[in-house]
Amino acid sequence: MKSIKDTETKQEPQEEVRVYFNLHKKVYSVQKKVNGQWKLSHHTEQINLKNVTFKVYEKGRERVIKEQKKYVHAFVIGTITDEERETTRQVTYNPYKYQSFVTKDDETSIYKADYARLTLTPFPCIEI
Repeated sequence: MKSIKDTETKQEPQEEVRVYFNLHKKVYSVQKKVNGQWKLSHHTEQINLKNVTFKVYEKGRERVIKEQKKYVHAFVIGTITDEERETTRQVTYNPYKYQSFVTKDDETSIYKADYARLTLTPFPCIEI
């Protein structure tokens, strides 16, 4: 996995993380729990996760809609893995259209997956 050296911490397999797309840096921001709170660990262009949960904080979503500004409120949570799996579907999220992450092909809500690959190539994409 290619990491961007904004922070010195590297990705460790078997570690639970919370990931979001950073609109300012155009990379994925990876957070780890430190003393019970999520803290920025590093930035990356690709990350593979297993035992995935797709989480949208409703209060944050409501704030985005009300203020018409972008706030971090949607995350992909899972355990980092070096495992590469075949993916067949894409997942997306748009706070103005959906209350949760959805599959791109049929817009079905999705809350969990066994595996997800978050990549920037050729565009920011979540594959399951």
